[in-house]
Amino acid sequence: MRTILSALFLYAVYSIVKTISTAQELSMEVVGVKPGFSQGRLTLSLKMRVINKLYPIVLNSVIGNVYLNQQQVGIINYNNNDRIPTGMNMIYLPVSFDPLLDTANIISIITAEGFKNISVQGSVTIDNIQLPFDNEIINSEPFKNFVDAAKL
Repeated sequence: MRTILSALFLYAVYSIVKTISTAQELSMEVVGVKPGFSQGRLTLSLKMRVINKLYPIVLNSVIGNVYLNQQQVGIINYNNNDRIPTGMNMIYLPVSFDPLLDTANIISIITAEGFKNISVQGSVTIDNIQLPFDNEIINSEPFKNFVDAAKL
């Protein structure tokens, strides 16, 4: 019985160490915004580039707040259990927001302050282990194009 418990403990430690080392080598960054319409409502998705250098993983969830110029404009509550193979992958994270209030807020932020940055702060769960996530993009081309289109 003791041998079985020891083996289970060692496997658990191995799984945690593997996931944490993979997470340290995992790169997730916002590379664009994809506006769209679904059922007559404006939708936004963050285009994320995921570079996985070590082992295939399961991306269980990404949960966090989306900020424009340090002001919250939406939330991400993505629970999909995506299998992410080794290499570069693209995923889209839908942003939940109130189309009337948040759209007006986004336009007023851009009008008053210009477009400075967009960031996501929250957590990511990989292989059932939750880790903090903080990603910021400052004045990248996809956002400049999006903002220029929004000003029209």
